[in-house]
Amino acid sequence: MAPQHLLLLGLVALLTPRHAAAQDKKIPDFIKICKRGEPELNQCITNSVEQLKPALENGVEGFFPSLEPLMMKEVLITEGNGLRIVGKNVKTYGCSNFRIFNMIADMENLDFDFDLELPMLYTVAEYDVSGRLLLLPIKGNGPLYGNWTDCKAHVRLDGELEERNGYKFPKFSSLRIVFTVGTGTVQLKNLFGGDKVLGNAVNSAINANFKQVLKELQHPIEKALQDALLEISNDCVREFTYDQLYPVE
Repeated sequence: MAPQHLLLLGLVALLTPRHAAAQDKKIPDFIKICKRGEPELNQCITNSVEQLKPALENGVEGFFPSLEPLMMKEVLITEGNGLRIVGKNVKTYGCSNFRIFNMIADMENLDFDFDLELPMLYTVAEYDVSGRLLLLPIKGNGPLYGNWTDCKAHVRLDGELEERNGYKFPKFSSLRIVFTVGTGTVQLKNLFGGDKVLGNAVNSAINANFKQVLKELQHPIEKALQDALLEISNDCVREFTYDQLYPVE
């Protein structure tokens, strides 16, 4: 469950607002649009995201919710050895304190490569887990609390143009994420039906072997986040034309 914070990787999508019609609502002033012919396009997009930070922190009604906390109704993680983790009502704090860098944007083909850093995050959620982790049986449901530091991610977002009603609209076809977490701790309450001895033992084992746990779960977590973020990205741009998002002048 550690990297729910990586929902922030939808920042490229958040360069455009939600819930507006392409022909009857303009892009608001607080979103800096990078025009065609921009000599420093990568820096322009990076600066645009940086300028969005106050709006992202607090949210803007009718456009996007606050990143404090970043909320996700449900995250499902499954692993080949039968491990199944469901997180519900996931709230992650600290997402607005991000840094985006190494932006490489190809607006003609709607392809984006970039890196993110998030220094410190705190997550609360409701979990349901069953299976084996670190070769140990694990089962339970209840509150989850997690702290994550030195979080980094590389993101690749690929898109294309589709024609609707005589207009060209962007559509993202794939999103790939590779993430790392420097250090972290997690507390799963009510493991094994509230058995404190077993619960404390498993929590201690998870935290003592945090990097190994993350390694076991990394690919299924990345897959779950990629699917969720691809849907969010397309929701963000679906109602805006390519010419609105990347104007000539």
